[in-house]
Amino acid sequence: MKTVLKITWVLLLFTLPFMANASTIYLFMVTANETGIGSVTDRQQMKGFIQQVGTMTGMDVEIKDFLLGDNAIGGEFNNLSPSSDDVVIFYYSGHGGNSGDGWPMFSANGAAYKSTRVYNRLKNEKQARLTLTIFDCCNHGEGRTTENRVDATRIGLHTRAKLALLFQKSKGDIRISAAAATKYAYGNANIGGYMTASLIEAITKIDIRTINDQRNIWSKTLELMKTETDEKCRIARRALQNPTVELSNVTTNVRGTNNGGSFETEDATAAPEDICHNCADGI
Repeated sequence: MKTVLKITWVLLLFTLPFMANASTIYLFMVTANETGIGSVTDRQQMKGFIQQVGTMTGMDVEIKDFLLGDNAIGGEFNNLSPSSDDVVIFYYSGHGGNSGDGWPMFSANGAAYKSTRVYNRLKNEKQARLTLTIFDCCNHGEGRTTENRVDATRIGLHTRAKLALLFQKSKGDIRISAAAATKYAYGNANIGGYMTASLIEAITKIDIRTINDQRNIWSKTLELMKTETDEKCRIARRALQNPTVELSNVTTNVRGTNNGGSFETEDATAAPEDICHNCADGI
């Protein structure tokens, strides 16, 4: 009996610190309930993918899932209170357009939801360890429904080391627009949005053994995402989306490196002031 008790206490001593220190991934999702443009698929893919990341890394996952037009979006965003070691992902999939500052926006219930404002609020107010602001929508005038999509690689197996580098060992602020200013974004029911599918593919395919400096893992992953996105456009004979990415103070800690184990990008230039399209900010 004493031997059993000793073993139990030893297990607790080793287990409790990890339980207490588990960080959380908050996925804040807003998606259009439209099958044709791929938003329904995107919703399923992103939820499943982030849940898989949580399982593989031991991180907790909390998903706030809203359909476009839900009146609770703004209030729930305001109430979001991550800790300093958490990850927050704001993800939108649906129709959209350019907000006037080169980055996209979408509208719902008479309110404007702008990439720049969401990004700045996550960066300056929420103060999580790592934030990602992802808009998979057009960045040119009105949104556009597309078809004739190509198949995408399904979510594959992910190594714990790779996901740990991306989601546990990284900090900073990242935002992604599926299309550059003046460009359309594409999506369909088969694979979802080209950019969303390509982001998941890039994280799936990136081989950390081939990266000379693993502290660059986020920039290398996003470069692959952009390549995969535009390749889908070429195959489908569409104009290139040219996804846009911004990284601010993104640092990834890597054990065993010879130069301190961290990489930091230059600060991004301050974003222009939001230009409202005759409606109040939703967030």
